[in-house]
Amino acid sequence: MLLLVDRPESLDEQAKCATVTVRRFVEVRGVPSGYGDLMPRTKASCADVQLATWAAQAGADISTRQIERWREQGLVPRNLKRSLGRGKGSTSEPAPGAADLVIWLARHARPGRRPTDLALAAFSEGLAVPELTVRKAFAAVIGNVNATVGRFATAHEGTNPRRAVASSTLVPGRIRRIDRAIGAIVNTADLTLAALDSGFGTGVLTSAEVGSIAAHALREGADSIDLGAMAAIGRSLLPKGTAAPMLGLLEFNTPTLRLSDGSVVSNEEGGLGFLPEGDFLDHLHGLAAGTPLDELLSAWHLAMQLSAWAIDLCERVEHELEVGTPGAAVEEWLWTSWGLGRSWLVSAIRDKNRPVDIATTTLMLIFTRDMVRWLRQNVADGRFDLLSHPIGLPRLLAPLLAPQA
Repeated sequence: MLLLVDRPESLDEQAKCATVTVRRFVEVRGVPSGYGDLMPRTKASCADVQLATWAAQAGADISTRQIERWREQGLVPRNLKRSLGRGKGSTSEPAPGAADLVIWLARHARPGRRPTDLALAAFSEGLAVPELTVRKAFAAVIGNVNATVGRFATAHEGTNPRRAVASSTLVPGRIRRIDRAIGAIVNTADLTLAALDSGFGTGVLTSAEVGSIAAHALREGADSIDLGAMAAIGRSLLPKGTAAPMLGLLEFNTPTLRLSDGSVVSNEEGGLGFLPEGDFLDHLHGLAAGTPLDELLSAWHLAMQLSAWAIDLCERVEHELEVGTPGAAVEEWLWTSWGLGRSWLVSAIRDKNRPVDIATTTLMLIFTRDMVRWLRQNVADGRFDLLSHPIGLPRLLAPLLAPQA
């Protein structure tokens, strides 16, 4: 029985832990007392026995060995050692928050569910997942960004080069169906609106072309993509034939915008000089490693709200179209389609709201926030108020626009 606890605990503490262990097996598993051969074969710390007992009291039947496996995966924090004083040795006790975390894991872990997904989901609920595990989980999803871009770059090789992205997998079918229904009642290529779009009528890109541009940005840096390519990608996400003044402004007017020091925003390659240089995936890794945990958690919740907003907007628009009374939802859809919010809508509907998708969106939201903060500091007369309108960003993303505290 003494092998059940970590040494050098006192004999009194060891006996106490052993008694708790026996009671747990009797009460929870229904094992008759006296059957010592049914006890765990590996030693369990007093803290883990306590955690398992608390979990059992909460209705979650788990073993101390399972707790140790979760700890080996980085999901559960290490137990704390506490001295018993006067040469009596030491005992272990659960780390703060470990009990709630273990009970949550007992209810949500299942065969086939990856530790990374569990870590992110538990973190999102404010549980005490070790910080290193949280950061590794965010870093692990960055490879998914590279894989996704690679699929877009190669998925349509050999297909008709005239095939437009607007009718491909880049824009989910649900969005395309809504676009067509709205296009039947609203002229998104209105002459007045088109006159405000300097790039109206330019062609769209194929999926492979968009993927190639994105892959280049990942390797060489976001600053290496010229403004014309950025605008072309934006137009490829829009409803067919839609005028987009904001994209025309990006492509043809941004180069004249000057920073507070008198320099122009555009760099020698025709891109935005304030965007990160070099491998963009390295930049995302830096965000995963260096962003304070409370900011990661806030951005995660914002990413979840973004998904909920996109689904809700689709449902409201579909309802208005079904009853034949276009209203506020259709208006919001149109503003979003004419501006920068379209890309957020497309990605939110395309993603499946898995932990990996939410984590990727979380990092992109932090990246966007940092870029807005930089611009606020370096463009004194910037019209940042436009970003708070649906033509700029979805209203729920307003926290990204606030000046740095």
